[in-house]
Amino acid sequence: MLNLFKKQIPKTVNTIQFTFSSQIKKTHLNSIHREIGGKMVEFAGWDMPVKYDNLSIVESHLHTRNKCSLFDVGHMGQYRITGPDRKRFFETVVVADVHSVKLNQSKLSCFTNENGGIKDDCMFNNREDDALFLVVNAACKEKDHNHKYNNEKFKDKEYKMLIINFYQINFCRPKTMEIVEKMAKTSLRNMPFMTGRELKFDNIKVWATRCGYTGEDGFELSIEDPEQAKQLTYRFLANPLVEAAGLGARDSLRLESGLCLYGNDMDETTTPSEASLLWLISKNRKQTGGFLGDSKILSQIKNKSLVKKKRIGLLIPQGPPARQHALVFDPSGNKIGEVTSGTFSPVLKKGIAMAYVPPAFSKNGTKLQVEVRGRLFPAIVTKMPFVPAGYYKVPGDGKSKK
Repeated sequence: MLNLFKKQIPKTVNTIQFTFSSQIKKTHLNSIHREIGGKMVEFAGWDMPVKYDNLSIVESHLHTRNKCSLFDVGHMGQYRITGPDRKRFFETVVVADVHSVKLNQSKLSCFTNENGGIKDDCMFNNREDDALFLVVNAACKEKDHNHKYNNEKFKDKEYKMLIINFYQINFCRPKTMEIVEKMAKTSLRNMPFMTGRELKFDNIKVWATRCGYTGEDGFELSIEDPEQAKQLTYRFLANPLVEAAGLGARDSLRLESGLCLYGNDMDETTTPSEASLLWLISKNRKQTGGFLGDSKILSQIKNKSLVKKKRIGLLIPQGPPARQHALVFDPSGNKIGEVTSGTFSPVLKKGIAMAYVPPAFSKNGTKLQVEVRGRLFPAIVTKMPFVPAGYYKVPGDGKSKK
């Protein structure tokens, strides 16, 4: 895995220096996790909490939906891209229309390969300091680096890309804005979903993005100084409404919200069309392409018969939840697909899952079957998200949901 270090980079040199280590890594908050009863597991080469002693995963999940939870996402990869060609360069590696992203606006996008497969998903923000702020998955940092820098196509671009060793936390759900506003001593009522801005918590400067991985209103906070990160974490956890949450609740929350997990629900063999992620590609880029694998992706957009599988949501009204690799069958008992993610929904109190099936079986309401513990259980193709999103809506803007 990666052990990342900041390096001096000449003005127009587009390379990054770093070393590799097989040792498990720890976020800046590792000691706090252990202090408050975190059950630690290895995740993508990092020592991370899956849950805490005071709450079960289901209890933590429901606390997030109803009050406010704090997640440590300091294991994620963070980059700062600068230089006059930063947008032109970035559009060659992601499917987003980077030039159309407004100041301080955030966008979800994905890296693709020459065959149109998804190498990783990412979130980026067009920051007001003439930089793109990029967050990628922890397990994909090395792969993303090699993808961006080892391709001759990108080496004539004038840009710099710095790896940032920032600490990052994510807050979620209804009490979040109230808590963050009080501590930052500023109003956030006019900060739209999927935008970023700088906040100050007394003497602690934070880059805050209003987004998250749970389908709820939340803030991802990036802080450069590890000691300040710990100070701020203790201050948030002192609030009786806030509980620390781990990977277990994060996974069930994101699945209820219909959000993909890279490596499970999409990978390098899956195109955006197959993953039901065409909404990541703007109308302009669907016409002009200009990213890796555009020939295959645009062909699938124009000719749906070229798409042989589709990601779907499954509601399993009775029986145990279908986990990853559970087989999916049509009503006649023919095997047609496989579950990629599955769990018990604490909100719906039923099994939910994502799976890939042939497009003919992807229509909402289609009745299928899943195999769990050697038995077949009814499953219904269901529109995602399974649980309605709770994203923040600026009063009067009529765009996002609250």
